[in-house]
Amino acid sequence: IHPSRVIFIDGDVCTNATRELNKGLGLSRYERIHSELKKLDTASEMVLDITSMLSQDVISIDGLNEVLADKTGKGTELVHERLNIINSIKSIMSTLAIDGKDSYTNVNRSLTGTDKVLQFLQMMVSSASRIPMTKLFGKSADGQNATGKGDLDNYYDDVWSNIIIGRIAPIYSILDSIVVKDLFD
Repeated sequence: IHPSRVIFIDGDVCTNATRELNKGLGLSRYERIHSELKKLDTASEMVLDITSMLSQDVISIDGLNEVLADKTGKGTELVHERLNIINSIKSIMSTLAIDGKDSYTNVNRSLTGTDKVLQFLQMMVSSASRIPMTKLFGKSADGQNATGKGDLDNYYDDVWSNIIIGRIAPIYSILDSIVVKDLFD
């Protein structure tokens, strides 16, 4: 590739050590927000896992240890068969019939606070990317009489300052000259 056909884009500001690791280039925008995105992704997966286990059935079976200790392995099969029957009856009839010495409880978990954790992580991604939450996640601005206009104004000012400062303008000047030359040659 001829050097006149290459446009050098430096990337975001970073330490000299990072620049050395990147073979002379700065950070990409994605690298800057990567860790925050990973945290948000992990937390979202955990919330989904928690929702699948909101209600947990606990069945205490009298003599379970003795049945499982059977060396022939038939005890394990009997327990599995018994639990499958109990689950079938429970799902079909919405009731549960168990032996008098057995007991059944249903443990419910709460999702209280998970929305605040996810919202905080979204805010961290928004902060790292320098894109307002209203634009990045499509959510309305928080607060009384909040429109998000100030956030969007700051965002557009940041984009415009990147153009003016020279991160994007030199690229366009090179591209313009290439396009004009190709059009009129």
